[in-house]
Parts: sequence; C-alpha cells; structure tokens
Amino acid sequence: MMEKVFSAWYYSCLVDNADSVTEKKKVVEKYKDEKDNLINLFININPLLSKFSASERMCLEKLFNVYWVDETSKMVNDSISIQWKPFAPVITKPSELLTKVAKLENYFIKNS
Repeated sequence: MMEKVFSAWYYSCLVDNADSVTEKKKVVEKYKDEKDNLINLFININPLLSKFSASERMCLEKLFNVYWVDETSKMVNDSISIQWKPFAPVITKPSELLTKVAKLENYFIKNS
C-alpha cells in the first residue's frame, strides 16, 4: 500500500520539480497520452464508449493516482484478456475497472 501512495506522490513531484513550464507540460502530456492509449484499448471492446468522456478519464486518473501508470495499464490489458473466461469479472470501461479492481485481483489469485 505504501508503494501505491508513493507513486501518486512521485507523479506530483515530477510536475512540481520540473525546472520550466515546458518540462511540466511534457510530464502532463506524457500521462495524458497514456490515458488516451488506455481509453483506446477500452474502445476496442466497447465501441459505444465515448472517447472524450470526462467521467471515464476521471476514473483513469483515480487509478493512476493509486496504482500508477504501469500497474493500471497491466490491469487494463489483463481485464481485456480474460473477458470471455468463465467467472471472470466483466470490465468494459474505466469506471467498471475502478469499482471491480478487487474482483479482478481475486480472479487472478484463484486462477493462478
């Protein structure tokens, strides 16, 4: 748990400790691109998902703050890979991932 808190703190330090405004913009843009990539993954399995949905982007932001970028992208890829398996949690958008993180973790613990 401490590692997850540290990752959110680390992201804020990257933004706060950037020497110039352009460096801050680069850090923010990098993670905006990551969010766009993850939303595009969800759009592949749920084409009706609005690419510019503010609520879905906010859910990804919450996941980034808790699990950081790498872990969040791993969870997205894992949830997509198990979509059609029996007893797997159905996750088709970021808000569902946010509410079903524990179910996803339990599924992998039981089936490992």
